[in-house]
Amino acid sequence: MKAKIFTIIVATLVLTVFAGDFGGIGLVIMDRKRDGEPLRTGFVYPGSPAERAGIKPNGFLISVDGTNVVSMSLSQSVSFVRGPVDTAVTLELADSSMSHTNKFTVTRKRVVFSDHGAEVEFFDH
Repeated sequence: MKAKIFTIIVATLVLTVFAGDFGGIGLVIMDRKRDGEPLRTGFVYPGSPAERAGIKPNGFLISVDGTNVVSMSLSQSVSFVRGPVDTAVTLELADSSMSHTNKFTVTRKRVVFSDHGAEVEFFDH
């Protein structure tokens, strides 16, 4: 199941790159481990806007730009996170115990994948 989730995220990022109008923040969003629980933050790309904002793996995604995404599907939530390059998106994340939330405002950047697909770079324009 994890491979499928990663494939969805990568496909979303690739579509974002080819569309040219959308950017990313360098955060992999993971599907729920259990019904009723929010989506989680997964891998944070080194050097990404998400890393620079202080986002860490294993947080629960509560809202995107003030819209509650707790019960939304993975693909719906990802569509809220991506957007035009150089625009800001605010993620509200809860800690793993769901006792405290933080808001992170991150500026989307143009994402470029290497020929091998293993390296990702983020550009200001």
